[in-house]
Amino acid sequence: MKDKLDLSALDIGISSTGMAQYREDLRASLLVSTTDKLNEEVENILSVIDSGWQGVSRDRFERQLRNMCELMGEDLRKEYDDLEARLTELESFYYEQDLKLIEE
Repeated sequence: MKDKLDLSALDIGISSTGMAQYREDLRASLLVSTTDKLNEEVENILSVIDSGWQGVSRDRFERQLRNMCELMGEDLRKEYDDLEARLTELESFYYEQDLKLIEE
């Protein structure tokens, strides 16, 4: 049997603890791991070009690649923030629905 349901973690009809954990897991899998993978690939690309490309143009390429990587990371953070706001909105909606059902 999987984990038992912890009734102390329930707020009305949904688990706020579960929602918080879901958002954290989502952040880790979408934001952190994607950014880490992107940075790792940039380093792989730079190590390959280091063996055969030197000079000002190579340095400019590296700067532009790192800047682009940083911009992509910022975009990912913004997208995640939007997603998290939507999840929070949905969580509030579920709370409201539960309260309405209790009141009826």
